[in-house]
Amino acid sequence: MARGRVPGTGPLAGLRVLELATSADVLLESLRPGVAERLGVGPEVCLARNPRLVYARVTGWGQEGPMSQLGGHDINYVALTGVLRAMGRADDRPAPSLNLLGFAGGAIFGVVGVLAALREVERSGRGQVVDPAIVDGVGLLSQMVCSFVQRGQWTEERESNLFDGNAPFYDTYRCADGEFVAVDAMEPVFYANLLDGLGLAGEDLPAQLDEKGWPILRARFTEVFAQTPTTAAPPSAPEPLADVLAAWRGR
Repeated sequence: MARGRVPGTGPLAGLRVLELATSADVLLESLRPGVAERLGVGPEVCLARNPRLVYARVTGWGQEGPMSQLGGHDINYVALTGVLRAMGRADDRPAPSLNLLGFAGGAIFGVVGVLAALREVERSGRGQVVDPAIVDGVGLLSQMVCSFVQRGQWTEERESNLFDGNAPFYDTYRCADGEFVAVDAMEPVFYANLLDGLGLAGEDLPAQLDEKGWPILRARFTEVFAQTPTTAAPPSAPEPLADVLAAWRGR
């Protein structure tokens, strides 16, 4: 993350930035709104020196608005969009997103904007300012869930939807060695492989999409996984289980 950074403090640091901006393709600035301008390295000054420059400035809350001058971290941006509310178990607090969603939200807006701006430089020779806000990027990443909500296919209660731990075929399970496996068997062919690998293919179980039967499926999956270490399948298990476990462990 520190590649390309130029250390420096005091007035000479600003001069160094201007010197680099003269020949740079992209300048990435992540200060709070107005700070770059006060330091004399804002987009107007830099673009005047290099009209082909793409000046990318990533902020948490945007350049303007009531929260623009406030600090923030990943969990704050994810919480404000409402996404954090949907994460975690039903009987517990919302689960932090490990600094992933906010980081990715700001990055995806920034990268796409910079690439588009560079393409414009090739076409017209004119640079421009790319101004992504992390909170906007998080909102963009949540569009699939938002579309489910609009169609009445998603509720605000955690662990009551398809992708939030309610479905027994899209969840994590503890194994005999205390480690966990992640299960994602949405499509019928993958679900059939899951049942086959767990030795449950011939068992009389509820249908995959029968929500009333999901507690039964979860109980059986939990039971089988609890008897199976992640490192190897038990001797009595069918061969496909070893293949499934090996794939889960990335071997």
